[in-house]
Amino acid sequence: MDTDLKKNKRAGRRIGFGLTSAGFVFLFLPDLMLIDILPDVIGYALIAIGLSYVAFLDDSVATARKLFLRLTVVAAIKPVALFAVFSVSESERMTFLLLAVAVLSLFECIWLIPAYSYLAEGLLYLGTRLDSSAVFGDGSKRYKGSYTDSVFRFSKVFAVVKAVCVVCPELLSLIVDDSMQSYNYSYGFATWLLRILGIFVSFVFGIIWLVKIEKYFRRIKADGVFIDGLTERYRKEIVPNDALFIRRRAKFVFVLLAVAAVFSLDIYIGGNDGFSILPDVLCAAGLVAAAFLMKKFAGRLFAPSVAVSTAYGIVTAINWKLNYDFVQKYGSFAARVDETANRIWKGLVAASVVEALLFAASVWLICLILCRVVKVCTGYTPHYAQGYSSERVEETHRQLSKRLYISAAFGTLSSVFIPVRVALFCPGRLELDLSGLASSTNKFLSSIAGVYNIFSLFQDISWIVEFVFAALFVIVFAVTLYKINEETEEKYMLS
Repeated sequence: MDTDLKKNKRAGRRIGFGLTSAGFVFLFLPDLMLIDILPDVIGYALIAIGLSYVAFLDDSVATARKLFLRLTVVAAIKPVALFAVFSVSESERMTFLLLAVAVLSLFECIWLIPAYSYLAEGLLYLGTRLDSSAVFGDGSKRYKGSYTDSVFRFSKVFAVVKAVCVVCPELLSLIVDDSMQSYNYSYGFATWLLRILGIFVSFVFGIIWLVKIEKYFRRIKADGVFIDGLTERYRKEIVPNDALFIRRRAKFVFVLLAVAAVFSLDIYIGGNDGFSILPDVLCAAGLVAAAFLMKKFAGRLFAPSVAVSTAYGIVTAINWKLNYDFVQKYGSFAARVDETANRIWKGLVAASVVEALLFAASVWLICLILCRVVKVCTGYTPHYAQGYSSERVEETHRQLSKRLYISAAFGTLSSVFIPVRVALFCPGRLELDLSGLASSTNKFLSSIAGVYNIFSLFQDISWIVEFVFAALFVIVFAVTLYKINEETEEKYMLS
């Protein structure tokens, strides 16, 4: 009996329930503002990976897995948001903190609650089909519905409690901040007291929830009938169908590339002479990971793509650190009056040129690999009207490749403005009084003043121009990936 139980548990881990239950361990601890002691991003990622096996067998579990993947992105934004909050001025920090906490907690609840519902629905359906007793309960306790309903009902309650406990203290801190003028010590003490109370309440709920959810999955892994039934269905229905695996991998690559493109956006704290709150090194990491996942299609482009994207990640990380240190230590004005600052600024310009070249090369290489993916994984060809279908396939490939080239072109344009912005913000404006020239009756002198004024304006808005081209790259690239994904699904669902 004990041998069978251990065998069932090992099979349950192979199916993915072991990873899923391990992922839930990362979710029980409360957050302090945006500080996440046990990173939720790891928990959501483990849950999504653990459900990969069962998601092939049930649409509800597949939907739950998609929601957990979205939650992975939300959790990954937390450290970026924390850095952004403490980068703004102290007078604005309370507002930014409340906004970040409220928005992230809202999205977490919006996706986590239905994720639990879909997961419960899927497990109940599979349990009914495979005659499982674990998902319904052993009859020793009375549940409103089933054992699964009871566990995941409490999971949804805990999700709400956790969100409320982290939002309420920040809301109080903003309300009692005396209109952002003079902070009263007693109010500050009350805010921290509420934070501690919220942590305590959330922690108690978290411990109870963790015990319930871990006990539930331990019982599922020990249910031999359920585990054997899932294994058999997977072996017969899923393993022979290669199209399912191709579609899933392709969709994952497209999502990964879209997220990487978003991190290529530069949103500067402090305006034109500030630093970006979105680290481009995450964009580089996404490009490298996507290249590895598309290695089968990349051919000779694989090694250059990985090498260039890795170099881009290293250079952009170094450049970001140097830029941050320069802004904190010197500032834009110092480049004109301090020899050391001017020398560092020149190094920053050179490094930003290298960064721009590597980014453009990385984008083009990835887009060229995607063109190969398009030729293999898109274009549905029915068995009749071969002439028409082949023309349609060629046109599909041509249109999607064209969109990829356009997005790469926008990415190249956005990279051009990286060194331009660095070159412009440090020297600052020339200290010239052009009022006399502007009012001069001499047309030549007036035109000089006008050109200078336009140049000065461009110094102030160069980062906005860079952002516009980068946003165009992200939008066109993401839309193209979405269309490629649709064509891939059509081919592998209908072929």
